[in-house]
Amino acid sequence: GPHETFGSLAFTGRGSGPMRVSVQLRYAGSGGGRWGASAYLDGTSRDVIVPVDRLQALDHQNRPAEDTRGAGTLLFVVDLTHAKPGQAGTFEISGLRFLR
Repeated sequence: GPHETFGSLAFTGRGSGPMRVSVQLRYAGSGGGRWGASAYLDGTSRDVIVPVDRLQALDHQNRPAEDTRGAGTLLFVVDLTHAKPGQAGTFEISGLRFLR
């Protein structure tokens, strides 16, 4: 069930063009602290696996991601680092799985 720990997030993703998407776990118990990793998507569907131990602290935490049972929200956020002003794009996520 959702309250078991997991070691990786896996999904199939496709973008309307080349883009980076930040895959983030947010923990309500740490004041909404987020840990995340960047994934590359383009027009070809691809399987993406994000190991939890590769997640980086995105806010002001200086510790590794907590037990995943404490994660309340999963976010997929477009990384604007490589986006251009006025650029439009979409991405699709399917087959989301939580792997031990």
